[in-house]
Amino acid sequence: MSFTIENDQYIVTTSTPCDVFAETDKVASEIWLRTPALDKSLIDKIVQIQLETKSRDQGWVSVPEAGSWSWFDIIVLDSPEASDIKVKDGLALAWLSHDNALGQKEYAKQIGPALGSIHDIFTGLEAGNALGVRVCAQFRGWENHVSEGRLILRVSEKGRHAQPSLDEEKAAYLGVVTEQISKLGETFDTYLNAATPTDAPPAYSQVREMLPTGPLRADQKAVAEEPPLRLLSLDGGGVRGISSLYILQAIMAKLSSDPNVKPCQYFDMMTGTSTGGLIAIMLGRLRMTILECIEVYTTLASQIFSANSAERVWNFANTGAYYKKDNFEKGLKALIKKKTGDENAPMLDPDTENQCRVFVVSGQSQDLSAEQFRTYATKFPDAFAGCAIWQAARATSAAPTYLPAIEINGVEFVDGGLKFNNPSILLLGEVNAVFGIARHIDCLLTIGTGMQPNIAIDAQPADPFDVPGYAASVAKAAINVATDCENTHQLAQALFTGRDGVYFWFNAGVRQGNDWAPMISLDDWRGMPKLVALTQTYLAVQTTRLDQCASALAA
Repeated sequence: MSFTIENDQYIVTTSTPCDVFAETDKVASEIWLRTPALDKSLIDKIVQIQLETKSRDQGWVSVPEAGSWSWFDIIVLDSPEASDIKVKDGLALAWLSHDNALGQKEYAKQIGPALGSIHDIFTGLEAGNALGVRVCAQFRGWENHVSEGRLILRVSEKGRHAQPSLDEEKAAYLGVVTEQISKLGETFDTYLNAATPTDAPPAYSQVREMLPTGPLRADQKAVAEEPPLRLLSLDGGGVRGISSLYILQAIMAKLSSDPNVKPCQYFDMMTGTSTGGLIAIMLGRLRMTILECIEVYTTLASQIFSANSAERVWNFANTGAYYKKDNFEKGLKALIKKKTGDENAPMLDPDTENQCRVFVVSGQSQDLSAEQFRTYATKFPDAFAGCAIWQAARATSAAPTYLPAIEINGVEFVDGGLKFNNPSILLLGEVNAVFGIARHIDCLLTIGTGMQPNIAIDAQPADPFDVPGYAASVAKAAINVATDCENTHQLAQALFTGRDGVYFWFNAGVRQGNDWAPMISLDDWRGMPKLVALTQTYLAVQTTRLDQCASALAA
Protein backbone atom coordinates (compact mmCIF):
# COMPACT_ATOMS: atom_id res chain seq x y z
CA MET A 1 0.00 0.00 0.00
CA SER A 2 1.38 3.40 -0.93
CA PHE A 3 0.42 7.00 -0.12
CA THR A 4 1.35 9.57 -2.78
CA ILE A 5 0.71 13.24 -3.53
CA GLU A 6 -0.11 14.29 -7.09
CA ASN A 7 -0.89 17.99 -7.55
CA ASP A 8 -4.14 18.50 -5.64
CA GLN A 9 -4.68 14.79 -4.90
CA TYR A 10 -3.65 12.56 -2.01
CA ILE A 11 -3.88 8.99 -3.29
CA VAL A 12 -3.77 5.69 -1.40
CA THR A 13 -2.99 2.82 -3.77
CA THR A 14 -2.85 -0.91 -3.23
CA SER A 15 -2.33 -3.93 -5.47
CA THR A 16 -2.93 -6.45 -2.72
CA PRO A 17 -5.87 -8.63 -3.82
CA CYS A 18 -8.90 -9.24 -1.61
CA ASP A 19 -11.55 -11.93 -2.02
CA VAL A 20 -14.83 -12.00 -0.08
CA PHE A 21 -17.36 -14.84 -0.26
CA ALA A 22 -20.90 -14.66 1.13
CA GLU A 23 -21.85 -18.08 2.50
CA THR A 24 -25.12 -16.98 4.12
CA ASP A 25 -27.62 -14.16 3.67
CA LYS A 26 -25.60 -12.01 6.07
CA VAL A 27 -23.07 -9.43 4.86
CA ALA A 28 -19.55 -10.82 4.44
CA SER A 29 -16.89 -8.11 4.48
CA GLU A 30 -13.22 -7.29 4.91
CA ILE A 31 -11.47 -3.97 5.43
CA TRP A 32 -9.04 -3.89 2.54
CA LEU A 33 -7.53 -0.42 2.16
CA ARG A 34 -6.67 2.19 4.84
CA THR A 35 -5.18 5.66 4.80
CA PRO A 36 -2.61 6.76 7.35
CA ALA A 37 -3.91 8.83 10.24
CA LEU A 38 -5.29 12.12 8.89
CA ASP A 39 -4.35 15.38 10.62
CA LYS A 40 -6.74 18.31 10.97
CA SER A 41 -5.04 20.48 8.38
CA LEU A 42 -5.48 17.82 5.68
CA ILE A 43 -9.04 16.96 6.72
CA ASP A 44 -10.03 20.63 6.43
CA LYS A 45 -8.68 20.76 2.87
CA ILE A 46 -10.39 17.63 1.51
CA VAL A 47 -13.21 18.56 -0.89
CA GLN A 48 -13.83 15.18 -2.54
CA ILE A 49 -13.31 11.49 -1.80
CA GLN A 50 -13.52 8.91 -4.59
CA LEU A 51 -12.75 5.20 -4.92
CA GLU A 52 -11.54 3.34 -8.00
CA THR A 53 -11.25 -0.45 -8.09
CA LYS A 54 -10.24 -3.16 -10.50
CA SER A 55 -12.75 -5.78 -9.48
CA ARG A 56 -15.44 -8.31 -10.38
CA ASP A 57 -18.19 -10.39 -8.84
CA GLN A 58 -18.67 -14.19 -9.21
CA GLY A 59 -19.33 -13.85 -12.93
CA TRP A 60 -22.94 -15.00 -12.98
CA VAL A 61 -26.25 -13.89 -11.49
CA SER A 62 -29.29 -16.12 -11.02
CA VAL A 63 -31.75 -13.24 -10.42
CA PRO A 64 -30.47 -10.19 -12.39
CA GLU A 65 -33.48 -8.04 -11.53
CA ALA A 66 -32.42 -8.11 -7.85
CA GLY A 67 -29.32 -6.07 -8.72
CA SER A 68 -25.78 -6.43 -7.46
CA TRP A 69 -24.91 -7.62 -3.96
CA SER A 70 -21.16 -7.23 -4.45
CA TRP A 71 -20.02 -3.74 -3.45
CA PHE A 72 -17.52 -1.38 -1.79
CA ASP A 73 -18.01 0.89 1.23
CA ILE A 74 -15.97 3.93 2.16
CA ILE A 75 -15.67 3.95 5.94
CA VAL A 76 -14.22 6.02 8.76
CA LEU A 77 -11.94 4.34 11.32
CA ASP A 78 -10.93 5.77 14.70
CA SER A 79 -7.32 5.03 13.72
CA PRO A 80 -5.47 3.18 10.94
CA GLU A 81 -5.19 0.17 13.26
CA ALA A 82 -8.89 -0.01 14.14
CA SER A 83 -10.79 -3.16 13.18
CA ASP A 84 -14.29 -1.72 13.55
CA ILE A 85 -16.09 1.12 11.79
CA LYS A 86 -16.25 4.32 13.82
CA VAL A 87 -19.62 5.07 15.44
CA LYS A 88 -20.71 8.67 16.01
CA ASP A 89 -24.09 10.00 17.09
CA GLY A 90 -25.35 6.42 17.06
CA LEU A 91 -24.44 5.85 13.39
CA ALA A 92 -21.77 3.57 11.91
CA LEU A 93 -19.78 5.80 9.55
CA ALA A 94 -20.06 3.76 6.35
CA TRP A 95 -21.21 4.89 2.89
CA LEU A 96 -21.71 2.91 -0.29
CA SER A 97 -19.16 3.81 -2.97
CA HIS A 98 -20.16 1.51 -5.85
CA ASP A 99 -21.36 -1.95 -6.84
CA ASN A 100 -19.48 -4.31 -9.08
CA ALA A 101 -20.79 -4.55 -12.62
CA LEU A 102 -23.47 -7.26 -12.63
CA GLY A 103 -22.24 -10.73 -13.62
CA GLN A 104 -18.75 -9.41 -14.45
CA LYS A 105 -16.47 -12.42 -14.94
CA GLU A 106 -13.30 -10.50 -15.78
CA TYR A 107 -11.61 -7.85 -13.69
CA ALA A 108 -12.58 -4.37 -14.85
CA LYS A 109 -12.07 -0.81 -13.69
CA GLN A 110 -15.01 0.44 -11.59
CA ILE A 111 -15.30 4.03 -10.36
CA GLY A 112 -17.52 5.23 -7.54
CA PRO A 113 -19.09 8.70 -7.40
CA ALA A 114 -17.17 11.51 -5.74
CA LEU A 115 -18.28 12.26 -2.19
CA GLY A 116 -18.44 16.06 -2.29
CA SER A 117 -17.49 18.69 0.25
CA ILE A 118 -20.88 18.79 1.98
CA HIS A 119 -21.11 15.01 2.31
CA ASP A 120 -21.95 13.62 5.75
CA ILE A 121 -18.62 11.81 5.87
CA PHE A 122 -16.93 15.06 6.83
CA THR A 123 -19.18 15.48 9.85
CA GLY A 124 -17.69 12.37 11.44
CA LEU A 125 -14.08 12.66 10.26
CA GLU A 126 -11.75 13.90 13.01
CA ALA A 127 -8.00 14.33 13.51
CA GLY A 128 -6.27 10.97 13.98
CA ASN A 129 -9.00 9.08 12.11
CA ALA A 130 -8.35 7.10 8.96
CA LEU A 131 -10.44 6.42 5.89
CA GLY A 132 -10.87 2.83 4.79
CA VAL A 133 -12.44 0.70 2.08
CA ARG A 134 -14.56 -2.31 2.94
CA VAL A 135 -15.06 -5.11 0.42
CA CYS A 136 -18.58 -6.57 0.79
CA ALA A 137 -20.86 -9.32 -0.52
CA GLN A 138 -24.25 -10.53 0.68
CA PHE A 139 -26.51 -13.54 0.03
CA ARG A 140 -25.41 -17.06 -0.78
CA GLY A 141 -23.25 -17.35 -3.87
CA TRP A 142 -22.24 -13.70 -4.08
CA GLU A 143 -18.53 -12.86 -4.23
CA ASN A 144 -16.36 -9.76 -4.45
CA HIS A 145 -12.87 -9.98 -5.93
CA VAL A 146 -10.62 -6.94 -6.17
CA SER A 147 -7.03 -6.92 -7.46
CA GLU A 148 -6.09 -3.26 -7.06
CA GLY A 149 -7.58 0.09 -6.16
CA ARG A 150 -7.10 3.77 -5.46
CA LEU A 151 -8.72 5.98 -2.85
CA ILE A 152 -8.39 9.57 -4.06
CA LEU A 153 -8.63 12.54 -1.70
CA ARG A 154 -8.93 15.75 -3.68
CA VAL A 155 -7.88 18.83 -1.73
CA SER A 156 -8.17 22.58 -2.06
CA GLU A 157 -6.19 25.23 -0.21
CA LYS A 158 -9.47 27.12 0.16
CA GLY A 159 -10.86 24.22 2.15
CA ARG A 160 -14.48 23.17 2.45
CA HIS A 161 -17.53 25.20 3.23
CA ALA A 162 -18.63 25.08 6.86
CA GLN A 163 -19.98 21.61 7.59
CA PRO A 164 -23.40 21.54 9.29
CA SER A 165 -23.59 19.44 12.43
CA LEU A 166 -26.00 16.56 12.74
CA ASP A 167 -29.50 17.82 13.46
CA GLU A 168 -30.34 16.98 17.10
CA GLU A 169 -33.94 16.07 16.26
CA LYS A 170 -32.74 13.76 13.49
CA ALA A 171 -30.17 12.21 15.82
CA ALA A 172 -32.86 11.56 18.43
CA TYR A 173 -35.13 9.99 15.82
CA LEU A 174 -32.34 7.74 14.54
CA GLY A 175 -31.73 6.66 18.12
CA VAL A 176 -35.37 5.60 18.41
CA VAL A 177 -35.10 3.77 15.08
CA THR A 178 -32.03 1.87 16.25
CA GLU A 179 -33.89 0.84 19.42
CA GLN A 180 -36.93 -0.28 17.41
CA ILE A 181 -34.83 -2.39 15.05
CA SER A 182 -32.95 -3.95 17.96
CA LYS A 183 -36.21 -4.83 19.70
CA LEU A 184 -37.65 -6.32 16.50
CA GLY A 185 -34.51 -8.44 16.08
CA GLU A 186 -34.83 -9.78 19.64
CA THR A 187 -38.53 -10.50 19.07
CA PHE A 188 -37.70 -12.28 15.81
CA ASP A 189 -35.20 -14.50 17.60
CA THR A 190 -37.78 -15.44 20.23
CA TYR A 191 -40.31 -16.16 17.46
CA LEU A 192 -37.89 -18.36 15.50
CA ASN A 193 -36.65 -20.16 18.63
CA ALA A 194 -40.25 -21.05 19.47
CA ALA A 195 -40.54 -22.59 15.99
CA THR A 196 -37.40 -24.71 16.47
CA PRO A 197 -37.76 -28.35 17.57
CA THR A 198 -35.53 -29.51 20.43
CA ASP A 199 -31.89 -30.14 19.37
CA ALA A 200 -32.61 -28.86 15.84
CA PRO A 201 -30.79 -25.99 14.05
CA PRO A 202 -32.48 -22.62 14.64
CA ALA A 203 -35.43 -21.92 12.36
CA TYR A 204 -34.38 -19.59 9.56
CA SER A 205 -35.92 -16.50 7.99
CA GLN A 206 -34.26 -14.39 5.29
CA VAL A 207 -35.90 -11.16 6.44
CA ARG A 208 -34.49 -11.73 9.94
CA GLU A 209 -31.02 -11.97 8.44
CA MET A 210 -31.58 -8.66 6.67
CA LEU A 211 -32.41 -6.69 9.81
CA PRO A 212 -29.53 -4.37 10.73
CA THR A 213 -27.48 -5.45 13.74
CA GLY A 214 -25.75 -2.84 15.83
CA PRO A 215 -25.76 0.85 14.86
CA LEU A 216 -27.41 1.91 11.62
CA ARG A 217 -25.12 2.80 8.75
CA ALA A 218 -24.74 6.49 8.10
CA ASP A 219 -26.13 6.02 4.57
CA GLN A 220 -29.03 3.84 5.71
CA LYS A 221 -31.71 6.48 5.98
CA ALA A 222 -34.83 5.88 8.01
CA VAL A 223 -37.95 6.61 5.99
CA ALA A 224 -39.97 8.68 8.43
CA GLU A 225 -41.08 11.06 5.68
CA GLU A 226 -42.85 8.29 3.72
CA PRO A 227 -46.62 7.74 4.22
CA PRO A 228 -47.49 5.38 7.11
CA LEU A 229 -48.39 1.79 6.26
CA ARG A 230 -51.52 -0.28 6.86
CA LEU A 231 -50.83 -4.00 7.28
CA LEU A 232 -52.90 -7.19 7.49
CA SER A 233 -51.80 -10.55 8.90
CA LEU A 234 -54.01 -13.64 8.66
CA ASP A 235 -53.42 -16.79 10.74
CA GLY A 236 -53.75 -20.36 9.56
CA GLY A 237 -56.42 -22.76 10.77
CA GLY A 238 -57.98 -24.84 8.00
CA VAL A 239 -61.64 -24.17 7.31
CA ARG A 240 -61.73 -21.94 10.40
CA GLY A 241 -60.42 -19.20 8.11
CA ILE A 242 -64.10 -18.44 7.47
CA SER A 243 -64.06 -16.74 10.88
CA SER A 244 -61.24 -14.42 9.73
CA LEU A 245 -63.28 -13.41 6.69
CA TYR A 246 -66.31 -12.46 8.78
CA ILE A 247 -64.14 -10.44 11.17
CA LEU A 248 -62.55 -8.56 8.27
CA GLN A 249 -65.99 -8.03 6.75
CA ALA A 250 -67.16 -6.37 9.99
CA ILE A 251 -64.16 -4.01 9.93
CA MET A 252 -64.61 -3.12 6.26
CA ALA A 253 -68.31 -2.39 6.91
CA LYS A 254 -67.14 0.34 9.29
CA LEU A 255 -65.05 1.85 6.50
CA SER A 256 -67.56 1.73 3.66
CA SER A 257 -71.25 1.12 3.11
CA ASP A 258 -70.38 -0.59 -0.18
CA PRO A 259 -70.53 -4.39 0.38
CA ASN A 260 -68.21 -4.81 -2.61
CA VAL A 261 -65.41 -2.68 -1.17
CA LYS A 262 -62.05 -4.36 -1.73
CA PRO A 263 -59.60 -4.73 1.19
CA CYS A 264 -56.68 -4.40 -1.24
CA GLN A 265 -57.63 -0.72 -1.55
CA TYR A 266 -56.93 -0.18 2.15
CA PHE A 267 -53.83 -2.29 2.89
CA ASP A 268 -50.28 -1.65 1.70
CA MET A 269 -49.18 -5.19 2.52
CA MET A 270 -50.95 -8.33 3.63
CA THR A 271 -49.71 -11.79 4.50
CA GLY A 272 -51.11 -15.11 5.59
CA THR A 273 -50.18 -18.66 6.46
CA SER A 274 -52.09 -21.74 5.31
CA THR A 275 -55.76 -20.78 5.03
CA GLY A 276 -54.72 -17.20 5.85
CA GLY A 277 -52.33 -17.32 2.89
CA LEU A 278 -55.09 -18.49 0.59
CA ILE A 279 -57.32 -15.63 1.78
CA ALA A 280 -54.49 -13.10 1.33
CA ILE A 281 -54.02 -14.28 -2.27
CA MET A 282 -57.72 -13.95 -3.02
CA LEU A 283 -58.03 -10.52 -1.40
CA GLY A 284 -54.72 -9.03 -2.52
CA ARG A 285 -53.40 -10.79 -5.61
CA LEU A 286 -56.81 -11.53 -7.18
CA ARG A 287 -58.34 -8.33 -5.76
CA MET A 288 -61.56 -10.02 -4.65
CA THR A 289 -64.25 -8.59 -2.41
CA ILE A 290 -64.94 -10.29 0.92
CA LEU A 291 -68.34 -11.49 -0.32
CA GLU A 292 -66.63 -13.16 -3.29
CA CYS A 293 -64.05 -14.66 -0.95
CA ILE A 294 -66.65 -16.13 1.38
CA GLU A 295 -68.47 -17.76 -1.53
CA VAL A 296 -65.32 -19.20 -3.10
CA TYR A 297 -63.85 -20.21 0.27
CA THR A 298 -66.96 -22.17 1.20
CA THR A 299 -67.01 -23.96 -2.15
CA LEU A 300 -63.29 -24.80 -2.00
CA ALA A 301 -63.62 -26.16 1.55
CA SER A 302 -66.35 -28.59 0.50
CA GLN A 303 -64.35 -29.66 -2.58
CA ILE A 304 -61.13 -30.27 -0.66
CA PHE A 305 -62.43 -31.94 2.51
CA SER A 306 -65.42 -33.91 1.25
CA ALA A 307 -63.74 -37.36 1.31
CA ASN A 308 -65.51 -39.98 3.43
CA SER A 309 -63.77 -42.16 6.04
CA ALA A 310 -62.84 -44.94 3.62
CA GLU A 311 -61.44 -42.46 1.10
CA ARG A 312 -59.37 -40.74 3.79
CA VAL A 313 -57.84 -44.05 4.87
CA TRP A 314 -57.00 -44.93 1.25
CA ASN A 315 -55.57 -41.48 0.56
CA PHE A 316 -53.42 -41.56 3.69
CA ALA A 317 -52.05 -45.00 2.88
CA ASN A 318 -51.01 -43.85 -0.60
CA THR A 319 -49.93 -40.22 -0.10
CA GLY A 320 -49.52 -39.67 3.64
CA ALA A 321 -52.38 -37.14 3.55
CA TYR A 322 -56.10 -37.60 4.12
CA TYR A 323 -57.19 -35.45 1.18
CA LYS A 324 -56.24 -35.30 -2.48
CA LYS A 325 -54.24 -32.41 -3.85
CA ASP A 326 -56.09 -32.76 -7.17
CA ASN A 327 -59.36 -31.41 -5.78
CA PHE A 328 -57.61 -28.37 -4.30
CA GLU A 329 -55.50 -27.65 -7.37
CA LYS A 330 -58.48 -27.99 -9.72
CA GLY A 331 -60.50 -25.51 -7.68
CA LEU A 332 -57.56 -23.10 -7.39
CA LYS A 333 -56.82 -23.12 -11.10
CA ALA A 334 -60.46 -22.58 -12.01
CA LEU A 335 -60.62 -19.54 -9.71
CA ILE A 336 -57.33 -18.12 -10.99
CA LYS A 337 -58.35 -18.56 -14.62
CA LYS A 338 -61.66 -16.82 -13.93
CA LYS A 339 -59.90 -13.86 -12.33
CA THR A 340 -56.80 -13.56 -14.55
CA GLY A 341 -57.57 -15.51 -17.74
CA ASP A 342 -54.66 -17.89 -17.10
CA GLU A 343 -54.75 -20.78 -14.63
CA ASN A 344 -50.94 -20.60 -14.46
CA ALA A 345 -50.81 -16.84 -13.85
CA PRO A 346 -47.66 -15.84 -11.96
CA MET A 347 -47.67 -14.94 -8.30
CA LEU A 348 -45.72 -11.82 -9.34
CA ASP A 349 -48.45 -9.23 -9.99
CA PRO A 350 -48.17 -7.51 -13.40
CA ASP A 351 -50.76 -4.90 -12.38
CA THR A 352 -48.71 -1.85 -11.42
CA GLU A 353 -51.86 -0.10 -10.19
CA ASN A 354 -52.35 -2.70 -7.46
CA GLN A 355 -50.51 -1.09 -4.54
CA CYS A 356 -51.32 -3.94 -2.16
CA ARG A 357 -48.31 -6.23 -1.81
CA VAL A 358 -48.97 -9.82 -0.72
CA PHE A 359 -46.76 -12.62 0.51
CA VAL A 360 -47.72 -16.02 1.87
CA VAL A 361 -45.68 -18.19 4.22
CA SER A 362 -44.67 -21.79 3.76
CA GLY A 363 -42.06 -24.04 5.34
CA GLN A 364 -39.31 -26.04 3.67
CA SER A 365 -39.93 -29.65 4.68
CA GLN A 366 -36.22 -30.37 5.20
CA ASP A 367 -35.86 -27.93 8.08
CA LEU A 368 -39.13 -25.94 8.24
CA SER A 369 -37.35 -22.67 7.56
CA ALA A 370 -39.79 -19.90 6.68
CA GLU A 371 -40.17 -19.21 2.96
CA GLN A 372 -42.17 -16.33 1.52
CA PHE A 373 -43.92 -16.31 -1.85
CA ARG A 374 -44.45 -12.72 -3.02
CA THR A 375 -46.60 -10.84 -5.52
CA TYR A 376 -43.93 -8.13 -5.91
CA ALA A 377 -40.31 -7.93 -6.96
CA THR A 378 -37.72 -7.33 -4.25
CA LYS A 379 -34.30 -5.73 -4.20
CA PHE A 380 -32.89 -8.95 -2.73
CA PRO A 381 -32.65 -12.43 -4.30
CA ASP A 382 -35.90 -14.40 -4.38
CA ALA A 383 -35.50 -17.94 -5.68
CA PHE A 384 -39.27 -18.47 -6.03
CA ALA A 385 -40.24 -15.21 -7.73
CA GLY A 386 -41.30 -17.09 -10.87
CA CYS A 387 -43.81 -19.46 -9.29
CA ALA A 388 -47.50 -19.54 -10.21
CA ILE A 389 -50.29 -18.33 -7.94
CA TRP A 390 -51.65 -21.86 -7.50
CA GLN A 391 -48.19 -23.13 -6.50
CA ALA A 392 -47.85 -20.49 -3.79
CA ALA A 393 -51.36 -21.29 -2.55
CA ARG A 394 -50.56 -25.01 -2.44
CA ALA A 395 -47.22 -24.42 -0.69
CA THR A 396 -48.75 -22.39 2.12
CA SER A 397 -51.68 -24.80 2.52
CA ALA A 398 -49.95 -28.21 2.47
CA ALA A 399 -50.76 -29.08 6.08
CA PRO A 400 -49.10 -32.38 7.06
CA THR A 401 -51.59 -35.30 7.16
CA TYR A 402 -54.23 -33.11 5.50
CA LEU A 403 -52.71 -32.29 2.10
CA PRO A 404 -49.55 -33.59 0.37
CA ALA A 405 -46.42 -31.46 0.20
CA ILE A 406 -45.56 -29.69 -3.07
CA GLU A 407 -42.18 -29.39 -4.79
CA ILE A 408 -41.19 -26.05 -6.36
CA ASN A 409 -37.81 -25.49 -7.99
CA GLY A 410 -36.52 -28.69 -6.43
CA VAL A 411 -37.57 -27.73 -2.88
CA GLU A 412 -40.37 -29.50 -1.02
CA PHE A 413 -42.79 -27.30 0.91
CA VAL A 414 -45.30 -27.97 3.66
CA ASP A 415 -47.86 -25.76 5.36
CA GLY A 416 -46.08 -22.91 7.15
CA GLY A 417 -48.74 -23.20 9.86
CA LEU A 418 -46.80 -26.03 11.44
CA LYS A 419 -44.33 -23.44 12.75
CA PHE A 420 -45.33 -19.98 11.49
CA ASN A 421 -49.08 -20.02 11.89
CA ASN A 422 -49.23 -16.36 12.97
CA PRO A 423 -47.00 -14.55 10.43
CA SER A 424 -47.23 -11.05 11.97
CA ILE A 425 -43.55 -11.02 13.05
CA LEU A 426 -42.50 -12.07 9.54
CA LEU A 427 -44.67 -9.24 8.21
CA LEU A 428 -42.84 -6.65 10.31
CA GLY A 429 -39.49 -7.98 9.09
CA GLU A 430 -40.70 -7.84 5.49
CA VAL A 431 -41.77 -4.22 5.94
CA ASN A 432 -38.24 -3.25 6.93
CA ALA A 433 -36.71 -5.21 4.05
CA VAL A 434 -39.12 -3.89 1.38
CA PHE A 435 -40.24 -0.41 2.47
CA GLY A 436 -37.13 0.70 4.34
CA ILE A 437 -35.84 0.99 7.86
CA ALA A 438 -38.46 1.88 10.49
CA ARG A 439 -41.21 2.93 8.10
CA HIS A 440 -44.08 4.29 10.17
CA ILE A 441 -47.11 2.02 10.64
CA ASP A 442 -50.59 3.43 11.18
CA CYS A 443 -52.33 0.07 11.55
CA LEU A 444 -51.30 -3.55 11.96
CA LEU A 445 -54.40 -5.75 11.88
CA THR A 446 -53.81 -9.40 12.72
CA ILE A 447 -56.73 -11.85 12.63
CA GLY A 448 -56.86 -15.37 14.08
CA THR A 449 -59.07 -18.34 13.29
CA GLY A 450 -60.53 -18.82 16.76
CA MET A 451 -59.51 -19.34 20.38
CA GLN A 452 -58.79 -22.96 21.21
CA PRO A 453 -60.04 -24.76 24.33
CA ASN A 454 -57.32 -26.11 26.61
CA ILE A 455 -56.55 -29.73 25.74
CA ALA A 456 -55.44 -32.02 28.56
CA ILE A 457 -53.24 -35.02 27.78
CA ASP A 458 -53.74 -37.95 30.11
CA ALA A 459 -50.86 -40.03 31.42
CA GLN A 460 -49.78 -42.75 29.00
CA PRO A 461 -52.06 -45.76 29.64
CA ALA A 462 -50.82 -49.15 30.78
CA ASP A 463 -53.65 -50.99 29.04
CA PRO A 464 -52.80 -51.40 25.33
CA PHE A 465 -56.51 -51.23 24.47
CA ASP A 466 -56.49 -47.59 25.65
CA VAL A 467 -53.55 -46.60 23.43
CA PRO A 468 -55.66 -45.51 20.38
CA GLY A 469 -57.59 -43.03 22.53
CA TYR A 470 -54.37 -41.73 24.06
CA ALA A 471 -52.80 -41.31 20.60
CA ALA A 472 -55.86 -39.36 19.45
CA SER A 473 -55.54 -37.09 22.50
CA VAL A 474 -51.88 -36.42 21.72
CA ALA A 475 -52.65 -35.73 18.06
CA LYS A 476 -55.46 -33.34 18.97
CA ALA A 477 -53.23 -31.49 21.42
CA ALA A 478 -50.45 -31.25 18.84
CA ILE A 479 -52.83 -29.69 16.30
CA ASN A 480 -53.99 -27.15 18.85
CA VAL A 481 -50.45 -26.28 19.90
CA ALA A 482 -49.42 -25.87 16.26
CA THR A 483 -52.36 -23.60 15.53
CA ASP A 484 -52.27 -21.57 18.74
CA CYS A 485 -51.12 -18.08 17.74
CA GLU A 486 -51.60 -16.21 20.99
CA ASN A 487 -47.92 -16.30 21.97
CA THR A 488 -46.96 -14.65 18.69
CA HIS A 489 -49.73 -12.11 19.20
CA GLN A 490 -48.21 -11.17 22.55
CA LEU A 491 -44.75 -10.80 20.98
CA ALA A 492 -46.11 -8.54 18.23
CA GLN A 493 -48.24 -6.51 20.62
CA ALA A 494 -45.21 -5.78 22.81
CA LEU A 495 -43.49 -4.11 19.86
CA PHE A 496 -46.23 -1.45 19.89
CA THR A 497 -46.16 -0.71 23.62
CA GLY A 498 -46.94 2.96 24.14
CA ARG A 499 -48.46 3.34 20.67
CA ASP A 500 -52.20 3.08 21.22
CA GLY A 501 -54.49 2.67 18.25
CA VAL A 502 -51.94 0.98 15.96
CA TYR A 503 -51.96 -2.75 16.79
CA PHE A 504 -55.25 -4.69 16.59
CA TRP A 505 -55.72 -8.42 17.18
CA PHE A 506 -59.06 -10.12 16.64
CA ASN A 507 -59.56 -13.82 17.37
CA ALA A 508 -63.09 -15.14 17.77
CA GLY A 509 -63.90 -16.93 20.97
CA VAL A 510 -66.81 -17.26 23.37
CA ARG A 511 -66.16 -18.03 27.02
CA GLN A 512 -67.55 -21.27 28.41
CA GLY A 513 -66.86 -21.29 32.13
CA ASN A 514 -63.10 -20.92 32.59
CA ASP A 515 -62.36 -22.08 29.06
CA TRP A 516 -63.30 -21.32 25.46
CA ALA A 517 -66.20 -22.84 23.59
CA PRO A 518 -64.98 -25.66 21.30
CA MET A 519 -64.04 -24.80 17.74
CA ILE A 520 -64.65 -26.94 14.68
CA SER A 521 -61.76 -29.11 13.45
CA LEU A 522 -59.47 -27.94 10.64
CA ASP A 523 -61.32 -29.98 8.01
CA ASP A 524 -64.93 -29.76 9.29
CA TRP A 525 -66.41 -27.83 6.39
CA ARG A 526 -69.93 -28.79 7.41
CA GLY A 527 -69.38 -27.05 10.74
CA MET A 528 -68.49 -23.71 9.17
CA PRO A 529 -71.99 -22.17 9.74
CA LYS A 530 -71.59 -22.97 13.46
CA LEU A 531 -68.27 -21.13 13.51
CA VAL A 532 -69.77 -18.16 11.64
CA ALA A 533 -72.47 -17.91 14.32
CA LEU A 534 -69.85 -18.06 17.08
CA THR A 535 -67.83 -15.34 15.29
CA GLN A 536 -70.86 -13.07 15.04
CA THR A 537 -71.50 -13.53 18.78
CA TYR A 538 -67.89 -12.52 19.40
CA LEU A 539 -68.15 -9.48 17.11
CA ALA A 540 -71.27 -8.23 18.88
CA VAL A 541 -69.12 -7.28 21.90
CA GLN A 542 -66.20 -5.89 19.88
CA THR A 543 -67.90 -2.73 18.57
CA THR A 544 -65.46 -0.28 20.16
CA ARG A 545 -62.36 -2.08 18.94
CA LEU A 546 -63.85 -2.50 15.46
CA ASP A 547 -64.46 1.26 15.33
CA GLN A 548 -60.91 1.99 16.52
CA CYS A 549 -59.41 -0.33 13.92
CA ALA A 550 -61.50 1.18 11.13
CA SER A 551 -60.38 4.67 12.21
CA ALA A 552 -56.73 3.61 12.02
CA LEU A 553 -57.24 2.19 8.53
CA ALA A 554 -59.05 5.31 7.36
CA ALA A 555 -56.36 7.69 8.63
